[in-house]
Amino acid sequence: MADDLERTLRSKGYTSLPLPRANNGPTTIFGFKKGMPYVVRNAHQCLPDPPNGVTRDQAVDTITLEKSFSFKVSGLTRFLGNVFGGGKADGQFEALGIATASVRMSGLEHQTIQTGVMLEFLVTGAGEKCARDLFESKNLIVIAALKASTFTYDFRNQKGLAVNLNAEDATTMFRASADTKVSLTESGGVVVTWPSYVGWIMWSGKTLREEVRRRGVPAVGVGLGRPADPLDAERPSGTLALTPDEVEEMRRTSL
Repeated sequence: MADDLERTLRSKGYTSLPLPRANNGPTTIFGFKKGMPYVVRNAHQCLPDPPNGVTRDQAVDTITLEKSFSFKVSGLTRFLGNVFGGGKADGQFEALGIATASVRMSGLEHQTIQTGVMLEFLVTGAGEKCARDLFESKNLIVIAALKASTFTYDFRNQKGLAVNLNAEDATTMFRASADTKVSLTESGGVVVTWPSYVGWIMWSGKTLREEVRRRGVPAVGVGLGRPADPLDAERPSGTLALTPDEVEEMRRTSL
């Protein structure tokens, strides 16, 4: 993954691309097995909507995140593998003489669940059927996520000159499913429209268990509200969300 994109996401509190595919947003529970992420419970399976609805904010930090990020080929291949769930581009970049690329994400949307509502739901025992998965210390639950709807790619060779893809090459590399829309820019870049999550903010099952135990009997009409805004320049001390470093440590421990 491109260093500057990863650094930007990390600076906003997001863990970048630990999950494959496009559907693992808020209320997804996942873990690591031998260093690889796997979904324990799909979104809303253990925390149904309602009451655990998702708030969507489309005015999210577009200046910082709607810009072009540079990749070397190896980083771009990993990025595509995560976003599109496979390595369809392996070998094709070399054949086309592509050495670097830039990616611009647009149509950004921050999604979050109200953690207070979630805790009130759990302390009543409503989540009992999923308690084992929700409160497992090694499991992680997504409480917020960043989604991008469109990715625009431009490619260059070793000399820094533009490499223009034709429609067939672009479709082969970027068509992830029947829902993926692939088109070309006038300059030969590729525009892919396929809403995908690119960053997550998580609690651990241990944190969730401790918060429910601390809360005890729910206080009617009182909630913790949404998590601390991950787009703040400085995350407040004592936040319950895991840092990207903590998520990486859990991944390494699973090895």
